[in-house]
Amino acid sequence: MSRHFSPSPRFIPLMWLVLSMFILSSGAVADPPAATYSFTILEVPGATSTIPTSINNDGQVVGHPGGVGGSSFIYGNGTFTTLDVPGAVRTSAESINNHGQVAGWYDDSSPHGFVYSNGTFTTLDVPGTTTQAKSINDGGQVVGDYFDGSRGYGFVYSNGAFTTLGVPGATGTSATDINDSGQVAGFYLDGSGQHGFVYSNGAFTTLDVPGVTLATDINDSGQVTGLYYDNDSVGHGFVYSNGTFTTLDVPGAVRTYAESINNHGQVTGYYHARVGSSIYTYGFIATPMVTDIPTLSQWALLLAGLLLAGIAWRALVGRPPALRR
Repeated sequence: MSRHFSPSPRFIPLMWLVLSMFILSSGAVADPPAATYSFTILEVPGATSTIPTSINNDGQVVGHPGGVGGSSFIYGNGTFTTLDVPGAVRTSAESINNHGQVAGWYDDSSPHGFVYSNGTFTTLDVPGTTTQAKSINDGGQVVGDYFDGSRGYGFVYSNGAFTTLGVPGATGTSATDINDSGQVAGFYLDGSGQHGFVYSNGAFTTLDVPGVTLATDINDSGQVTGLYYDNDSVGHGFVYSNGTFTTLDVPGAVRTYAESINNHGQVTGYYHARVGSSIYTYGFIATPMVTDIPTLSQWALLLAGLLLAGIAWRALVGRPPALRR
């Protein structure tokens, strides 16, 4: 003999109560939190401009003062330390990994790549070319650019060997950063203009904010930072995360250039500010501040859940005694 389930009068409101609790909890996590940034300004003492190029997970920053010559710096715990390749007329520190190793390039009549580790500079040149190292990851892999006399290419240096990176169809490719998974960020030039890219598992993916785009850094989560120029040729920083571009501009800046992003989402770069009739260049560190402000979809889910909970509760407990006859 078959038996058919027949819910008690209390079961249906109980079911609605459970459903409403599910909707309430879903509304609380339906959308990711938005990120805003607090900005710390960096100025090399005595320098006319400060251009940070990289930030590691400990908040150490490297960079240089810009211009045609000069030294680079390492910034940590509020202190700037000078970094100079002996005999060079210019040293440009471009990247610092989480072991404190620095990659960059120097000029002694022509550009050469270098790696700085444990107090020692080691030259890193693609044979027969002019070379600039741009990034070093925690495994010691280095990426950068070289020019062979006719065009520019990116490269990856790993285990003592150079591998050329060239976006198919491009007239020039620049590799600017490599994360610990071996993903490379950079930009390339073709007949339609300048584009950002991410190179991963042997494939190039183009990243284009409307306008000219340069991808400058990629962290271990795959977040990319860089800069783009709008239709008025004004430069803006950006962060690309989970398929979305977010503009990152220092408040009050004339132009903002984002150069590097660490695994905490901190971004470093530089900006131009107008002081009187002059334009000055300052460095910055942008630190994300997560805010859990509900979106419209979250509000809708929360209100629906509250309404269902009220109906279910009323059905479960009945009317107040004072209203019963």
